[in-house]
Amino acid sequence: MHKKTIAIVTDKPKSVFNSSYLISYLIPLWQDRGHRVVISTKWPFPDADVALLHVDLTRVPLVYRLISKKYPVVLNGNFPDNSKAIVSQHLLKIEDHYAGPVIVKTNGNFGGMPDIAKSSKGDSRRVLNETSNLETLNWHAIRAISPESYPVFRDKSDVPAGVWRNRHLVVEKFLPEYDGNGLYRMRACFLFGDQEVNMVVTSEKPVIKGSNICSRELLDEPAPEALRVLRKKLKIDFGRLDYAVSEGRVVLYDANKTATLSRQSSLEWADRVIRPLSHGIEKYL
Repeated sequence: MHKKTIAIVTDKPKSVFNSSYLISYLIPLWQDRGHRVVISTKWPFPDADVALLHVDLTRVPLVYRLISKKYPVVLNGNFPDNSKAIVSQHLLKIEDHYAGPVIVKTNGNFGGMPDIAKSSKGDSRRVLNETSNLETLNWHAIRAISPESYPVFRDKSDVPAGVWRNRHLVVEKFLPEYDGNGLYRMRACFLFGDQEVNMVVTSEKPVIKGSNICSRELLDEPAPEALRVLRKKLKIDFGRLDYAVSEGRVVLYDANKTATLSRQSSLEWADRVIRPLSHGIEKYL
């Protein structure tokens, strides 16, 4: 393979090389193969054979999306918005008839935390976390929710009125998957081009995040065809899809275009996760 130049267009240039972002583990492997990697945050973007859009915000600002005018191939260029309104197949409106548990999330990715941090209006009083009192909370003012604190309600009728009036929040059907021991179960599909790695995690908590995971296991089987259909619809080239198989159907929880991988997992599964995914770039070079 001829040596190529790969441009990473990002809002966080330092973190791309030293963080939990999956991309930070892929770059050294590309460089070991002789490829040149350049990082850019603004126009004019450097010359390259292929660009990867890596902006950790729900909606990628226009200044970054301009890279489509510069490069022949822009990975995730057709997936600039991973808000729940775009990703979720199970959102509810106040007038919908639905009986069963529901979960309140932010429309913004990862609880809206990256977005509020970027905003000059960042205010801790606008963030729901584990110490918040749900009964006295000013729901209309909430702009972000710590992801592990998404509240689950027994029924749609229990959702506070302020949630429905808040454009930053969404209500979704709560459709969990359980393992044989009664633990909550979530699957993740890491993907890059024609490469994918699948895993499953369990937790005692209904909202599964890194801090409350009980077990992790890599899966040998490929992702369900229904998930691949959703991926094609979203036009995501690189990232991670979090989902469950609930009552036989695929339920997509999240589509992350700036996927992360814990330090523990990166060391334990370097050859089974990181190295296979690093070859995904070859489809575009």
